[in-house]
Amino acid sequence: MTVGTWVGGELASWSVYRSLLLAGAGSAVLMGAFWAVVPYGWWALPLLFLISAAGAVFVTNLQFRLMKAAGDAVTLGAAMIQSALNIANALGAWPGGVVISAGLGHRAPALIDAALPVAGVALLWWSARVDRRTLLRGRSVRGRPPWSAGLCCPPDASARLMPPRSKAPWRHCSDSRYRPPTATAGCA
Repeated sequence: MTVGTWVGGELASWSVYRSLLLAGAGSAVLMGAFWAVVPYGWWALPLLFLISAAGAVFVTNLQFRLMKAAGDAVTLGAAMIQSALNIANALGAWPGGVVISAGLGHRAPALIDAALPVAGVALLWWSARVDRRTLLRGRSVRGRPPWSAGLCCPPDASARLMPPRSKAPWRHCSDSRYRPPTATAGCA
């Protein structure tokens, strides 16, 4: 988990969403591989290491994403993260117990664990698209314009920087190339 946390931090500096997608897809592949090699004993040990590292990458980036979404409500964001992880633990254990009690053997939960990240990646992909569309339209999910928190430049500056209907991402206001000629309250 230490290696996964370090790798998760490095990947977060690259892209939080892409790191989450990569860790989720990697978890699905690793769990499928774990199911295949677990009868051979020792071959499962490297996969256990990689599974825990992928989980740590996912949790690190998920925490970063949720704390960013919480905005000024940091305590609420921390509670949201803890609640989400507890719910995920319960929902992950329940289908594993169901397949074992159905008589499918002790390897069957690995197949369930390979399917659950696929659903999570689909939900995350949808969330990323909604987030991107919201920023491109100049609105924040919390009801404030994104430039009020210094996330991007106001529409008057972006109109000069991007052609209409551009798919280019909003630029951070600290980049002087994208700062409007007159300083505004949120983009100074």
